[in-house]
Amino acid sequence: MKWVFATIYSIGLYTICFALYMVCQCDMYRYDSNYIGSGGIALGLNAQAWEIIAISLAITTLAFGIVNYIVGIRSALSKTPTVRNTNELRRIMMFSKLTSVPFFIINFIISALVSIGVSMVIIVTLPIVLLIFTCISFLTMCFTSAYSVSTIVSSKKLGMISNAEVVIFTILQYVFIADIISSIVLFFMLKSRSKQL
Repeated sequence: MKWVFATIYSIGLYTICFALYMVCQCDMYRYDSNYIGSGGIALGLNAQAWEIIAISLAITTLAFGIVNYIVGIRSALSKTPTVRNTNELRRIMMFSKLTSVPFFIINFIISALVSIGVSMVIIVTLPIVLLIFTCISFLTMCFTSAYSVSTIVSSKKLGMISNAEVVIFTILQYVFIADIISSIVLFFMLKSRSKQL
């Protein structure tokens, strides 16, 4: 069940990107009929239809992100974790983190392009646009960190990591880029330590 929520959430992130891309394609075609892109046909939908799809996907993905976070944290609160369960959480943690990397890259590129476009038109709105993209990125990072925190707590209960490591790894899960690096380090550290149990 944990894998299902993690997978649906990851797929949802990319479907939002696709829908937003289609909105841009339709808008480009609307302003320049000579524009060669998929916006002319856009699967028979106009920009407004793709905007509705993008908003619907965003709400659905947010809902799955919340469910994903709850399921991940609930896993951490289980009474007595086993090495097998902890290893499963560890694998889900890596899946969630690594599948989100391209999303963060796409999000960064889109936010940079939108920021450049907005700053050329109305410089006053630039901080608002940057704040929106930062909030989206932080929420996404928090949702993908659920299984990381769950893995950390479960590993602590099994005596696989120390109190200091718990504090360090948990803090790093809420810092951009450091969350990915610390998850990779944690993954391999726990992999070697689980063999010793």
